[in-house]
Amino acid sequence: MSASNPSSVSPLDAHASPVGESKTRSAASGRAIASLVCGIIAVLTCLLLIPGLILGVIAVAMGISARGDCARKQRTAPWQANAGIGLGALALIGAAGILIAAALSS
Repeated sequence: MSASNPSSVSPLDAHASPVGESKTRSAASGRAIASLVCGIIAVLTCLLLIPGLILGVIAVAMGISARGDCARKQRTAPWQANAGIGLGALALIGAAGILIAAALSS
């Protein structure tokens, strides 16, 4: 039999590779998860002011970017990006409140 004959092709060649690309879209992007993690850490460190402010700004910026990315790529669950934005904003408000309270007390 020749190699051009379809009957000589292995039956395994007719199936998709289990390692290949998935046909379903990923539920979350890496930026959305990074925004969520930065938001959590920012809330935990907002009493330290500088790390809380820096991580809060990063969480909000990455969350906004990830939410737009989720909308463009039609991802089904941008909740990580929304949670990152919310937690980052909460950390910014907390750090700003502590900074204002410290300025008013002196």
